Amino acid sequence: GRLCGQPFTPAAKFVDLTLNGNYLGTYQISDQIDVRKHRVDIEEGGYLMEADGFVDFTAGVTGFWTPNGVPVNIHYPDKDKINNQQLSSINEFVKLFEYRLLNLDFNSEEGYHHYVDSISLASWYIASEISANIDYLWSMYFYKVQDDQHLHFGPLWDNDIAFDNDRRMENDNHNPRRDLMVDIGFPNNGTILWINRMWQDKWFPKLILRHYVNLYNNHLETKLLNKIDSLSQLLEQSQQLNYQLWSIDQRTLSEVVLFSTYEEYIDDLRAFIRERLQALLEAFAQRQDEPVDINSLIDTSIRHIKADDL
Repeated sequence: GRLCGQPFTPAAKFVDLTLNGNYLGTYQISDQIDVRKHRVDIEEGGYLMEADGFVDFTAGVTGFWTPNGVPVNIHYPDKDKINNQQLSSINEFVKLFEYRLLNLDFNSEEGYHHYVDSISLASWYIASEISANIDYLWSMYFYKVQDDQHLHFGPLWDNDIAFDNDRRMENDNHNPRRDLMVDIGFPNNGTILWINRMWQDKWFPKLILRHYVNLYNNHLETKLLNKIDSLSQLLEQSQQLNYQLWSIDQRTLSEVVLFSTYEEYIDDLRAFIRERLQALLEAFAQRQDEPVDINSLIDTSIRHIKADDL
């Protein structure tokens, strides 16, 4: 999220948890997504929302359905503080955005472009695709700032089965290392309509390719691989303790079980990053309205490094 340009991405740290003298394993703790300074920093008058596949409006959740079936859960203002006028106002704004996205000509002066913040849209979408997060359209956060007629996309969330870590994809003959998540991921009703509609526009594919190429040429692969290496070194002793207590073959949801050692998973994650970044470059180029020469997009220094690796 930080590399791609998201204003806020929840921080996370690993901890070795001991309770009442008993070691319980290695866990990850994280920031929540909420409204405050250094998180989703929107002043009073803004709205933090989630297109939430688990939402239950009969259970006291504040929000609404859009005409095309997107369930919008309003996290801010709090359900005890939001008034009917505020609820009606943000409801109408999101419906207007959806209408102009799905029902008007893209080139219209009243089209959806004027209702999205392009930087947050590109950074949120690209980060979701890099991580191959099949749930990014199931739990999709977005927000509106007071007196700003744009929807901002993010923060990133719900990555527990990202990075090719869900065996259901394999069962469905999908390839999370190469396929776009907008094609194979788990949408909550109408969110997939939003993104697929954007891909039909000329503006969105150009926006995504331009931002992604900038990231790619700014040594994205090296930065991600270095992060993997630093985290694996940080966790070296912790993972040894953890797997003395918990089986490396144990599933809690639908994780992919491939190897019997931690080191093999690290190697596989590194291979995933390399394959995924190249696949996205090809996929984004193929979705342009005119043919694109991929080699012309890649910085010569990047090509030189890759040639040396080979």
